[in-house]
Amino acid sequence: MDPVSTKLAVKAGGMIAKRLFDLVRTDQTRLDELRREMWEEITAETSAALGRLEAKHGELVREVAGKMDERAVLVLFAQLHAEAMKSAARDRLRLMCAAIAGIFTPQIDLEMKSRIARAITQLQPSDVICLRRIAGFLADQHVDVARVLSSAVGIDALKNCGCVSVDAAGEDFSRDPVQTAQPLELTGVGRALLSFVETWQEGDEVVTA
Repeated sequence: MDPVSTKLAVKAGGMIAKRLFDLVRTDQTRLDELRREMWEEITAETSAALGRLEAKHGELVREVAGKMDERAVLVLFAQLHAEAMKSAARDRLRLMCAAIAGIFTPQIDLEMKSRIARAITQLQPSDVICLRRIAGFLADQHVDVARVLSSAVGIDALKNCGCVSVDAAGEDFSRDPVQTAQPLELTGVGRALLSFVETWQEGDEVVTA
């Protein structure tokens, strides 16, 4: 790019940046309103997710809530709530609300819940859908997982957060999906994460209080 074009580009960029920051300054009231709306939506979605969790597990949910250390609950809640507040897409916000409800999932110990809370913040809804599909495929020993998932976009994200593992033979299954029929394995974190967010439903409508 020649010096004149570079100078014009920098000037244009500066004008756009100034406009953006002016918008933030002059529309602080709207930003505050959006935060309140998100807080209310998170509260409603979390309440709905807890209701679904209790409907499935009954009194066990209340028992877990009564036995968990308050500090542990607050730490996990703060981590997941902050992630929900940062979610641009509503479906991811709802996924985080399901994770907040998951704090009280029975039969998952606190250490695993901490691992899952860290993992879920690295994932998108499409990754969780991919994980559910993997679990379903692995349940059927006659399914060629490599062939079915050779184009799945969530595999790398799931591997990076420890939800799935890929054996050495199947490491490059996306390039050669017929190398092995079962290159994928669901880890303990992956299985527990599915239980942790079992109340999340893809494409849920906004829940109103």
